[in-house]
Amino acid sequence: MHVARCSRRSFHDSWVLLIVVANTVRGPLLFLQHTFGGFIATKKPGNPRCKIAYTWHLQGATAYTFLKAIQPYLRIKAQQVALGLQFINTIDSSHRYSRYRPDVGTKVTRVAIRDQLRQLNRRGPSDDCGILNPVIGPSELDLFSGLEIANG
Repeated sequence: MHVARCSRRSFHDSWVLLIVVANTVRGPLLFLQHTFGGFIATKKPGNPRCKIAYTWHLQGATAYTFLKAIQPYLRIKAQQVALGLQFINTIDSSHRYSRYRPDVGTKVTRVAIRDQLRQLNRRGPSDDCGILNPVIGPSELDLFSGLEIANG
């Protein structure tokens, strides 16, 4: 998921949230397309030993529906989904096809969200030295309440 400028010349200050899911198996992506919309692109590999890659693309109002549907099931990408929903909430749908220009505060908010998403999407070790700190809720802690740890 990332935020990009709209490529149309008439929309100078237009930004869009893009969701892209990639896989080498087309079936799961067809399910996503049938359920939420969007489109599937095919990328043929340059190397003949590699598989064909498929990518499902979603943007706009349907991205909100998708993010809300998957949000309860996410742990690692939960922060990115929250930012994506926050970004979508900055878009005023009443000005969707007009030459509306958002105010400075809205632009600053969108740029801040874009920068946070870029930071979360960066490749390589994270700022916490690559240590994964999973979020454990109270219901998951109950699983360990009766556990005895054997020493030596």
